[in-house]
Amino acid sequence: MNFLCSIINPKDVNNTDSMQFLGLTLINTIIEVMGSTLQNSPRLLVIVTEDLTRYLLQNLQSDNVSILALNIRVFFNVFFALRSHVKYQLELFFNDMLTLLTNKQVAFELKEVVLEILVQLCKDTTFLVDLYINFDCNLQCNNLFEKLLEFLYKVRIIYLPPPNSAWTNTRGIELMSHQWHVVAHQLVVLGGSIGDYQQHWRENAHCVLTD
Repeated sequence: MNFLCSIINPKDVNNTDSMQFLGLTLINTIIEVMGSTLQNSPRLLVIVTEDLTRYLLQNLQSDNVSILALNIRVFFNVFFALRSHVKYQLELFFNDMLTLLTNKQVAFELKEVVLEILVQLCKDTTFLVDLYINFDCNLQCNNLFEKLLEFLYKVRIIYLPPPNSAWTNTRGIELMSHQWHVVAHQLVVLGGSIGDYQQHWRENAHCVLTD
């Protein structure tokens, strides 16, 4: 894993795009196969939560669509496998990802890749509930779920493609509109889940306080 992490380091000029892509592919396979068992190896856990997540954060600046897409997938696979160990890293990664989407200097094609992955994540209400419980309900963390809602509310105007862009065609606009509707629908469904959780928490708050 040390070697694989070294070849995805974007600061190393010897690492070509093909090397980084290969490294990310192999790392993604390892994460998917091993899953939560990664935490059983203290040395491997340190490599993943420190070196790997650092390089994944840096790779968010990549202008290579394939590397960017795979990089984001690897990070969220790490989160699903080791969520209790990478809360701080997820907070940084999520904030940087939303910043990338609202940055007018970033190519629209790169934004589309990030948005497609965000849509896939929003289809998983378990992930969104986890986001709400682990961050918005934690006084020591930023409200990531709230930030996501604010982003989706504001970004519709910011995120429109520039004039004369290839994405101003009807098909492109229809695609983007469909993605936003998917996200909106999932958030409506999620509202019920969070409401149920809040009600459950209120009903059991006295148990938490007396423990």
